[in-house]
Amino acid sequence: MDDPEAMCYISNLSDKCTADLIEELFVQMGPVKKVVWKDEASHRYALVVFKDVESVLFAVEALDEIRLFGQPLSVKPKNGTAQYEKYEQWKRTQPARIAPPVPPPPPQGGWVVPQSRHDNHQPRRSYDDNHGGHRQNWGQRQSWGHPQSAPPHRHQQGNERMRDRGATQRNDDRWKRPNPFNNHRQNTPSAMKVDVVKKKKALKVVVPISADAGVKKKRPWRNKARREAKKEAKKTSTDTEPVKTAPPATDAVAKTKKSRKGPKKREKLKKLHAQPEQTVEEKDAALKKLESGRFRYLNEQLYTMSGSDAYELFSKDPEAFYVYHSGYAEQTKKWPNHPLKYMIQWLSSKTPGLVVLDLGCGEAKLGSAVGAKHEVHSFDLVAVNDKVTACDMAKLPIEDGTADIAIFCLSLMGTNLAEYIREARRCLKENGILKIAEVSSRFTNTKLFCGAVCKLGFDLTEKKRLTDYFSMFEFVKTGKVESKKPFGLKLKPCLYKKR
Repeated sequence: MDDPEAMCYISNLSDKCTADLIEELFVQMGPVKKVVWKDEASHRYALVVFKDVESVLFAVEALDEIRLFGQPLSVKPKNGTAQYEKYEQWKRTQPARIAPPVPPPPPQGGWVVPQSRHDNHQPRRSYDDNHGGHRQNWGQRQSWGHPQSAPPHRHQQGNERMRDRGATQRNDDRWKRPNPFNNHRQNTPSAMKVDVVKKKKALKVVVPISADAGVKKKRPWRNKARREAKKEAKKTSTDTEPVKTAPPATDAVAKTKKSRKGPKKREKLKKLHAQPEQTVEEKDAALKKLESGRFRYLNEQLYTMSGSDAYELFSKDPEAFYVYHSGYAEQTKKWPNHPLKYMIQWLSSKTPGLVVLDLGCGEAKLGSAVGAKHEVHSFDLVAVNDKVTACDMAKLPIEDGTADIAIFCLSLMGTNLAEYIREARRCLKENGILKIAEVSSRFTNTKLFCGAVCKLGFDLTEKKRLTDYFSMFEFVKTGKVESKKPFGLKLKPCLYKKR
């Protein structure tokens, strides 16, 4: 029997809505056990059964009155339960929601579009059309000459008058006058500048002074006299002063003359030459900085690539794996606690003779600590020692249903987490245990993560937080796989800051 306290009642569903869509929507609120779909003639509704009671009120608060295919969902707890009473108390404290205004329906004849002033446009009428004298009864009045011909328009009359006037202007000699713009270069001398200014009908010609008057004349004899005077002054100075012999140039003086560097640069060079050589400790510190930088780079690569790519990377360069694990060991020394200690204590309390898979073992510390009590198989990308088997975590060399426990201790790295967990499920027996320990800051939503793992054929049995840094989960293998790539099975990369 399902717990009625963990049920949600959903109504006002659209015809396009399906049970899978409702399950996909409510999985984001918490782990869903099942969805009961009812499609009756009167109405359709659904019952969502969660695995825990806490997800019911969270789903009601988040999804009530959310529109799905244009219809607001009605999400409530089941009537007669303690969750429903809590929901009623919570609803009284909430302010009333104001519905958006509904637009009025269109009229029967449809909306009337207002006409613009250009729709009833009429051609502009002339003065003759308005006063109606000449064009309507021109034959009776005969005011324009011959009664058989229509009178010309007033614009045509003006054009004819202007045409006659232009003819007289072209034929009359008095309209012809000289054009100074065409022949001014021929009529004026080359040494004069001519500026023609046009103002309406008057022409004005301005002739300035000649160009030779404003230019200074060159006097080359002055420069020649100055040169001769300089030569004579040099001759007199050499005759009166004694000849100075230059001292022998030493190596230091020659070097300073060649370099010609300022005082600041000389001081810097002196300091550089005066510095003693690095000690062994300083060299070791510099090498550690280089190794830590390489560790950060490899760590980022492992979190942002798939398991198969990481296996190829370390198979080509095994030294990189040793560099990564040495840097990882330096980082773990700074941690206040390590989840591997809790794993060892937990395995020590179990009955002996269990088959344990340590996936992403590193140096196989778990196998060396519990190997005498249990049969531990250690797997990693590179075999550091004889206890480790090198392989890809998505392709384990283990037969189906042979292991009792599978452990991921800070080893869920890469982009294909679903393949790792599916492979671990394949190797586990029925009711086998899957243990996961990870950094708490990597989880965006622990409910989504646990629900995604449950869809891969597991049930969550224990969830606890180890101090403020790590979280531990325990799952049991049951049922069938609902989804091979469930939504929410994603972790943030654990990147180290540059210090």
